[in-house]
Amino acid sequence: MDAARADRRVHRPGRHPPARGRSSRAPDGARLPSELVRDVRQSVGDAAARDDAVLPALPVRRRQSLRALDHRQLSRVLRPLRRQRHPLQSRVAAPRARVRHAQGVGRRGAHREGPGAGARAGEPRCPARLGLRGRLRGRDVADAAAARARRLRRGHRNDALGARAVRAGILARGARLEAPRQSEPALRAPRGSRGAAGRSEQGRTGARVDAENELDRTGAHDGGRGSGAAGVKVLVTGADGFVGRWVVRRLLADGREVYGAVRPGQSPAPVPPAADLTPAEREAVRWLPLELLDATSVRKVVDLPYDAVVHLAAVSSGSDATRDPGYAWTVNAAGTARVVEVLGEAKRTGRADPVVLVVSTGEVYGASHEPRPRRETDPVAPCSPYAASKAGGELAGLEAWRRTGLRVIVARAFAHTGPGQDTRFVVPAFAERLRFAKRVAAPVVKVGNLEPVREFLHVRDVVDAYARLLVKGQPGEIYNVASGQAVSLEELFFRLADLIGARPIPEADPDLVRGGDIFHLVGDATKLHGATGWTPRYALDDTLRDVLDAQAD
Repeated sequence: MDAARADRRVHRPGRHPPARGRSSRAPDGARLPSELVRDVRQSVGDAAARDDAVLPALPVRRRQSLRALDHRQLSRVLRPLRRQRHPLQSRVAAPRARVRHAQGVGRRGAHREGPGAGARAGEPRCPARLGLRGRLRGRDVADAAAARARRLRRGHRNDALGARAVRAGILARGARLEAPRQSEPALRAPRGSRGAAGRSEQGRTGARVDAENELDRTGAHDGGRGSGAAGVKVLVTGADGFVGRWVVRRLLADGREVYGAVRPGQSPAPVPPAADLTPAEREAVRWLPLELLDATSVRKVVDLPYDAVVHLAAVSSGSDATRDPGYAWTVNAAGTARVVEVLGEAKRTGRADPVVLVVSTGEVYGASHEPRPRRETDPVAPCSPYAASKAGGELAGLEAWRRTGLRVIVARAFAHTGPGQDTRFVVPAFAERLRFAKRVAAPVVKVGNLEPVREFLHVRDVVDAYARLLVKGQPGEIYNVASGQAVSLEELFFRLADLIGARPIPEADPDLVRGGDIFHLVGDATKLHGATGWTPRYALDDTLRDVLDAQAD
């Protein structure tokens, strides 16, 4: 008689409203014996308590509306529990956690800590209407759910974000780089002057790349490694070139960890002090030898877990490319293909997922019948070995993006200049000849074709565009880096002459005329501005003054 009374199902009308659209009467065997309906605690004492451990894991509101379930229906009920990513600490309590569950309370606040919390809140305590047939009828279900909860609790002991972090400080797949700083801050202190805050920040980003065992040191650089505040690793190929030095300087100022890839065994051309890296900046860069003609060298340097890659290494002079078109194609097209292929393989295997900025040129648009700014949607029709080889590098990068998902962005930079550019290019060449003419009082200056119309950006503006594209550029897209301010080479010549204070007469020299010159080449950077907010800050006269000041040094 006592056993029958204990097994009697308890139901008090009005205390437990029925589920919507269902009868308030439950079938036989749908509820647990009243002797087992009580505050659920985690316990390993008996099998019944282990079976009941899964019940508190179900939401309280849902617990009231359950009816008799077969195994298939029960699996659907428990499916959200199994899919939860975080530990169920608030629902399946650890032993001795003293968490009581007020069963049958149909509102928030059903979980209270400490004994008698529900009574203090004025909440009724009564048996729950649980529709789990035969106390879940199969201990494997309850045991599996309890084991799942234990595994989740163990995983939660560590930092949840740290447990899912990608190795060695690499950003999560699909993530973007930290936004660059709006102003140009002072450069970081040399290695060894970082405080505890910098060291702790570095520790949070993961282990650093240990490249001493993989790469030889180059030149006089000792391979010192700088650590940015965000721990973002950026590889710059051609880091000792004209634009490469300015990119390295900007990335260091933004707090990046810079790896500079340079051609081994080649002494860089002398540059003015204003354009060269300082000793502290060189110390902060990890220098790596890179030969684009050697696939082994490319793999050795590129196959490291970088967050971003700025690919600048190239034959950058049109006259050099015209003298040896095959070499220009090998470096600019095949070399780029090697770089993106190694990075694409790292992307496929999950070793890294960098943003890759492939730097191209506005000359890929070729000649145009109408003098208007070029847009990214205009057809590509290169008319020189240099432009054609750079177009091949673009195709290699975009093909790797389509095939492997590598985050490739193409930047088509129009003509730019600044401190440190050598005299193979028009602005430094004009400045040098005009200075010499003033010094010796020469009446004429030899020049090439002065009819073409170009635009000339300051190298700082170009580098600013590159830094913004690393953060806000869209993979698979092409962006013009241009000012849209057209100026003829003749006007450029006389502007420089006015700034120098010389009045020589330009005289055409056939040896200085470059074949395949494009009459009008000016770009439209509306797309770049819309994506990144970039606008050039330096006027043309300011740019020319910087070039002249650097040559005076």
